[in-house]
Amino acid sequence: MKQRYPDLIRFLIEDVTDGPSWTRWSPTQRERWLYYNIYTAPWRAFEVYQLYQRYNGNKDLEGKSLLDIGCGLGSMALYLTTEFNACRAVGLDRDSEFLRAMSRTLRRVGFGGLGLVSGDMN
Repeated sequence: MKQRYPDLIRFLIEDVTDGPSWTRWSPTQRERWLYYNIYTAPWRAFEVYQLYQRYNGNKDLEGKSLLDIGCGLGSMALYLTTEFNACRAVGLDRDSEFLRAMSRTLRRVGFGGLGLVSGDMN
């Protein structure tokens, strides 16, 4: 993902607002958290992808839609769509501030295959 979207972290840092979800950390902690969430997504997503393949006869995600419940920033769903060819993904999370920041960032890098929805499963 770093190669495809080199500005993702920089834009995310710029798009982060000062709401309650973000002010619990210092700017340095916030930046580290963003890096962690974006750059650990590949190995976490690969593990999910391997489980999918194991239980679905080694099929790929091409043409599939994904739902990521509790997505945080949506970085895993983003990675599954960009690297494993899922046609669309929707991320659901209760924290609308995280989702707004990632939505702004995705618009800035021109990625439209990931929908982010603020909500709760209750």
